[in-house]
Amino acid sequence: MIGQGSSARAQVSHRRVLVAVAWSLASVTIEAAAQDLEPRAYSANPIGVVFAGVAVIYSTGDVLLEPTSPITDVNAKVYIGTLAVGGTFALFGRTASLGVGLPYAWAKVSGRIEEAARSAERSGPADARL
Repeated sequence: MIGQGSSARAQVSHRRVLVAVAWSLASVTIEAAAQDLEPRAYSANPIGVVFAGVAVIYSTGDVLLEPTSPITDVNAKVYIGTLAVGGTFALFGRTASLGVGLPYAWAKVSGRIEEAARSAERSGPADARL
């Protein structure tokens, strides 16, 4: 009988340990980390390939500002044209690639500044991407 009592206590103790471990694992939170990968950044491209591209983007809509701003009813129309060129080459025995995008933007923005209607048009080079 002595063996049965100690076996029951061991089973209860074993269950408590299992519950404690399961609870610890369930309550642990791990921070999720993300990566900023370029699409096809690690694709196998042959050395010596040259590529070029053209993109045209049009965006229109209301612009959200702080409620305390004296500028209201802002609407924008933005056109962006981009020329891009790039290629692959050998670098220290490995394949490397380099691409450059040169965007040019045109925008027309209209709104009200303290009840006076105003509009502005701007154009020029946007932020280049390497």
